[in-house]
Amino acid sequence: MGRKAISSRKKSEVKKLLLAGLITSDVAKKLKISTASVNNLKSNFKKEGIVFPDNRGKKTVSLNPIEVQTKEEDYRSDYSYTINGVKITFDQKPTSLKIGKKGLVVEY
Repeated sequence: MGRKAISSRKKSEVKKLLLAGLITSDVAKKLKISTASVNNLKSNFKKEGIVFPDNRGKKTVSLNPIEVQTKEEDYRSDYSYTINGVKITFDQKPTSLKIGKKGLVVEY
């Protein structure tokens, strides 16, 4: 079985997904290509000087959007974040947000 060349459209899609923080196996599944191909492309992109987020040992977490019903006037804050379509608002600026399978941890 011969090799198939990866189209430039797929190469740019791989780059976009890796820059968005997806791990190699997730990118491979989404685009239906091998993880080895994604790793080879990632290596080539790094040679071009592109820096990807460091997600070694981390798995991407897909959170189910939660329905939140609030009135916009109830929250007056400059610290708003949207995570998977859910808007979260804080009165103080958090120093870090950690999202895991079991919940959200906010540190001030």
